[in-house]
Amino acid sequence: MEWQLAAGGERKLKWPWGSAFQSEFCHAAGHDTTAVDTYPASASPYGCFDMSGNAWEWVNDVVDDAQHRFTFLRGGSYYKAQHTWHAEGGPHPTDFHLKFQLLNEGLNRCETVGFRCMKEAHDATNR
Repeated sequence: MEWQLAAGGERKLKWPWGSAFQSEFCHAAGHDTTAVDTYPASASPYGCFDMSGNAWEWVNDVVDDAQHRFTFLRGGSYYKAQHTWHAEGGPHPTDFHLKFQLLNEGLNRCETVGFRCMKEAHDATNR
C-alpha cells in the first residue's frame, strides 16, 4: 500500500506521471538498468523516480501460505523476455503487482528485480 501511494499519490494516478503511458517517461526497453535520475519526468506526486520500468521492485515481506512462499513485485522492468518467463517485462501501471514465487532459500537471482530503500517521512514539527 505504501508503494502504491508513493507511485500514484492520493489521486491514485494510473502511471506515476499521470493517466496515460508515455514511453519517454520511463526505461521501457534496453540492455541494462539506468541511473535513477535518467527520466526526471517520471517523478511521482511524492517525487519518487523510476516507479515504472527500469527494475521490478520487491516491496513486500515474504508471504508463506503453507503451500507456497512468495512476495510481490511492482513497477515492471525494462527487460522483456522473448520467451515465457516468470516475470513479465515492460513498465506496468501503479495498480499492477506480480506474485513472485520464491523457489528456494537462495531467493533465485534475477537481474531485473531490485528494491527501493525507504524511510519514514515526518513533517517539519517532528524532526
